[in-house]
Amino acid sequence: MVKNIVKHSLSNELQLYYETITNAVLGSNQELQDEGLKSLSIDPGVQQLLPYLVQFISDKVVLNLKKLSVLTSLMKAVRALLLNEYIHIEPYLHQLMPPVITCIVGKKLSAKQTEDHWSLRDNAASIISLVCSKFSDSYTNLKPRISKTLLHAFLDTSKPLSTHYGGIVGLSALGPHTVQVLVLPNVSAYMKMLQPELEAGGQRGFEATKCYNALLTTCGNCLHYTITNLPKGNMKKDALPSSVDYYDELYSIFGESLMNYLPSDTTI
Repeated sequence: MVKNIVKHSLSNELQLYYETITNAVLGSNQELQDEGLKSLSIDPGVQQLLPYLVQFISDKVVLNLKKLSVLTSLMKAVRALLLNEYIHIEPYLHQLMPPVITCIVGKKLSAKQTEDHWSLRDNAASIISLVCSKFSDSYTNLKPRISKTLLHAFLDTSKPLSTHYGGIVGLSALGPHTVQVLVLPNVSAYMKMLQPELEAGGQRGFEATKCYNALLTTCGNCLHYTITNLPKGNMKKDALPSSVDYYDELYSIFGESLMNYLPSDTTI
């Protein structure tokens, strides 16, 4: 469908460029893919193809929800477009965000459970971070809308653990303030749900451990950021901000593992 639109709307030269780029991005030749991604990230001429490339990415994600290699390549293309300083991508963010969020919280993003769809979720989460850091000032509702979607993925007990993991790493990628407001207050309740899964063993236990470790890293990094950005000196508990009010609760959950994320001179 996209190629038919392209054929009717673009010059022969741009049609050829579009087909070359999209074939390279989804092809198995790593050298050609790298060249295609580089072109997407630096070529001003990409601007004319933006509506077609964005539609291509959106369509291909929907059609390849269990093809990990394809989804990974498509997220590389999204990142390349976002890094291109010569194009105006803002009008297309509303079309780009759904496929990216799908690659964070999608129920199943690979043909086999044992495939590393976790890395795809991590990478897609970092794209969300990039988008918000670049465009949140211009689009004030962008980060809140993304946060709401990710929070729902994190806390919805009807969702699979893979989706919970995506919600956690997605919220973590939005920064310590988001974690402080949306994640820390929900850790205790979430862990009550997760604990039986951690003890299940097998694939369920593995997925639960991935969620546990992601949550530990998210909370630990938030506390580290908060404490590191306080005035220098011995940090007494009554001088710490609200995020550190959760320290005792988090320590009861994560134990000494939490201490690995805190500055060595912290006294709480």
